[in-house]
Parts: sequence; structure tokens; C-alpha cells
Amino acid sequence: MNKLKQSLKDMGLPADALEKIHGIEWRAQAAKPTDVLFYRLGATEKESIENFKKRAENSNYGLLIVASKTSFALNSLKLRNCYFLSEEQFFELRLKLADVFYPVPANLKIIAVTGTNGKTTTVDIIRQLLAAEGAGVLTIGTLGVCLNDKKVKDFNLTSPDFIDLRKVLFEYGREVEVCALEASSHAIAQNRLSGLSFASIGWTSFSQDHLDYHSSLEEYFEVKKSLLNHSKKSFVVSRRAGALADQIGERVSLAKKASPPSGDFFKSEFNMVNLEVALGCLEDIGIVFEPEELDRLQPPPGRFNVIKDGARVFIIDFAHTPNALENICKELRASFPAKKLVAIFGCGGNRDRSKRPLMGKAAGDNADFVVLTSDNPRFEDPEKILLDIEPGLSHERYWKIVDREAAIKKAAETFSDAVILIAGKGHEEGIEMNGEKLPYSDRKALERIINK
Repeated sequence: MNKLKQSLKDMGLPADALEKIHGIEWRAQAAKPTDVLFYRLGATEKESIENFKKRAENSNYGLLIVASKTSFALNSLKLRNCYFLSEEQFFELRLKLADVFYPVPANLKIIAVTGTNGKTTTVDIIRQLLAAEGAGVLTIGTLGVCLNDKKVKDFNLTSPDFIDLRKVLFEYGREVEVCALEASSHAIAQNRLSGLSFASIGWTSFSQDHLDYHSSLEEYFEVKKSLLNHSKKSFVVSRRAGALADQIGERVSLAKKASPPSGDFFKSEFNMVNLEVALGCLEDIGIVFEPEELDRLQPPPGRFNVIKDGARVFIIDFAHTPNALENICKELRASFPAKKLVAIFGCGGNRDRSKRPLMGKAAGDNADFVVLTSDNPRFEDPEKILLDIEPGLSHERYWKIVDREAAIKKAAETFSDAVILIAGKGHEEGIEMNGEKLPYSDRKALERIINK
């Protein structure tokens, strides 16, 4: 604690600033009088300050630490018990306080999985295998926070904020032996994984995504590669993803080739990649499974979920990148060669616009018929998003139907003997539109349509 007090003094804070502090928080509305509230101002500081000031004035925080890139904030943000730090000092103090209040259990083995596609499936495979053996396992990712077979929290993010992540590891990590988490590029770039040391790191795939956030594909790749800074191990990569292994170039460990378990899910090459990365990461920490133990694996929610209705086969999948959409279309072609393939998908609003025509091309080149529909339009006009996808289509066998359930319904009524891929939302339980999350599920919509 004396070292911490000295750090406070070095940063220009009172040595007794933490006298009544017992925790840290990043959401103003959740902060208590015993919390340090950490807030990092955005690039457009004038707008960020005005928005934050309103929240902070109604917050019950005990101490406020703000990271600011300019002196503008110092002169305009007048709040009680508030101190300004450089970004470097901000992250340093946040990490030190997390280590004091929410230390990561010393014996917890943490596996991190990154990849443009496949993170969720890989982490869930790890969870299923360990839970079935009775070994305590915690998973953190797109499907929420799961303790063995039970979901205990849901942040609705691939990777939660740094503070939320540390609290989860502290709260549940003492009950388990292994934690597997999804490491998104956003989480890595935004220091959400600071201070964590990984017993194993897996990399499933790499292709275009998130170029609304990263300045280039090269930067996106290097951010993911920087996970090596968190581990003494090498990246576990599937032998089936040889091009990725070559691209990484250094500190790569090729996972052993596995035989496909029973079931349709593992007929696809990309799910075998995910399986092999999962098994390779487990082997990294000294846990090995026999081939017969893999047959009990089930598809994670919204990942290659197969629903059959007469001669029609519906596939619900989270595929939302050009590469993922192309791969699943090719797999469905190979699995159901006698049936027409119909692809229903959209693109998210306020995200990488450059991938929209690429999504159109992936579907147009690989499906007999395409239905363009809404995904999460957010604050964009859904009609305009479809117009952005349209130029990539290589044929004119398509419809544009903004209402997602109506799009699925028309495809189901029109194609009586086909494979109908419903891509992009997977397990999600809502559509983000104009600042609201409207209740919606592809699976529930399909059940309504089939029952009718």
C-alpha cells in the first residue's frame, strides 16, 4: 500500500485519496461513494465532456479519475474530487487498483482465443468439454459469462470492459481451474486485457472486418498478433489454416489434426478448425481428450444450427463477414449438393461500409438466390445499407426485404426444397435500431413461420 501511495503522489494525487475507496467502476451511474470512477475522454473532447459532465454530476462516485489528451478538459470540466491524468498514468493507476481490489486468482489458467471468425465456437467447445468432465470452467465472450453450464452474466459484448472483466475473474475465477475468453481486436487495442497473463492463446482465422475502427487490415492483424505480449506460449493455429500460420510467421504451434465428431456441425471445415484450436489450447495447459469424448459436443447457440422442415433445411448462423459467409455457403453446397441454396443476410449499420459489397459478392457467387434484409441498422437507413450491398451481387436473382422476419417468411414460402441460410445474427435476441434494441430472434421468427 505504501508503494501505491507513492504512485498517487507521483501522479499528483493526494496520498490519502484512497482512504475510503474499496472498488473501481467505469460506469458513472453504477459508481458508489466507495468507488473510484475511471473515465477516458473521447477524441472529440468538447462533445465527450458535455455528455460525461451530465452523467458525472448525477453519479455517487467517491473519486473521479479522467484521462484527457488536451488541456481543454482541465478548464471546462469542474467536478468534485476529480483528477486528470495522462492516458499512460490513467491505465497504470487503473491496473494497480484492479490488482488491489480484484486480484486474478493465482492458480487460474486463462486461455485467450482471437480470430475474425470462430472465437465463440472455440471458447464454447472448451467450456463443453471441461464442464462434461466436471472440471470447473469459466467462459467470457459473445454468449455471456458462463460458469460451467450456467450463464451468470451477460455484458452483450464480445469482450467486456477492463473493470468488468477483472471483477468477473475475481468473483468466479476462484471457483474454477480454467477460464477461456474471447479476445477481440477492440479489447486488445483498448487495453481491456491489461495485466492478464495467458496460459494459452489460440487464433482461429483472419479476414476483413472492423475497418471502421482499425485504420487498415495490416493494423487489425498486428493488434491481434500483439496478444503474444500476454503469453510465454505460441499461438495455437489449426493445420487446416496453414495460410494464417504462415502470415503470423513467429511463435506458432500447429494443433494436432482431429477426426470429425458425429453430427452435421463438424462436417464444415471451419468448425473443424475451431475444434482443433480448442483442443490445442487445452493440450497447452495439460488437458487431453480422446476422440470418442468429442461426440457429445453440441453446436453453440446461433452457430450452424440446423432446423429441418420437410424438404427444407434452415441454417441459422452468426456469419457476418465476407469470409465467413463465403465459407458457410461453400460448406452448405458440399453438404447438400442436390438442393438450391438461398442466403438471407444484411450488414450492420454504422460499421465498416467497405465490406458491404464484399458480403454481396460472397453470397452472389455462392448461393442460387439471395435475400438482402436488415441486420442491426443502428442509426443508418436500412434501405441504404441494402443499396451498399447490392453492387457486389454477381446475378439478379435476389430480393430486398428490409423486415427480417418477412424476408425469412417469403423465402420459406417460395423455396419448398432448398437449404435456406439465415446469416448474421445467430444467437442475438434483438435488432439495434435508432438507439433501441427491439426484441427479435432468428430462431423464434423461424419457429413462428414453420408453425404457421
